[in-house]
Amino acid sequence: MDRGVRQGLFRLARRFGTELVGGDTTRGPLAISITVIGELPQGLALRRDAARAGDDVWLSGATGEAALALAHLKGRVKLAAGRVRSAFAACTRPSRA
Repeated sequence: MDRGVRQGLFRLARRFGTELVGGDTTRGPLAISITVIGELPQGLALRRDAARAGDDVWLSGATGEAALALAHLKGRVKLAAGRVRSAFAACTRPSRA
C-alpha cells in the first residue's frame, strides 16, 4: 500500500480512537476495501430508511438484485435461467460499479 495512504489511515484511526487491523492480498494497480465495525447509542445511526428529500443516498450496482434472487428461491417469482444467474451474482460478488 502506498505510504501516504497508509499514514493517512493510521492518522484517522488515532483521531477517532480506533484500531486499524487486518490486510488483504489482491492483484491490480489499486484495491482498497474498508470495513468499519462498531456500535452507536440507539437512535444515532444514519440509516437509508431515514433519508429525506434532498439527502444524498449513494448506491452502486443494480438495486434489488439479491432480493430478486431470494424471491426466486422462495417461489414468489420465476426467472429465466440467464436472469437467475445475474440475480444470484449480486449475492456472491461485490458490485463492479
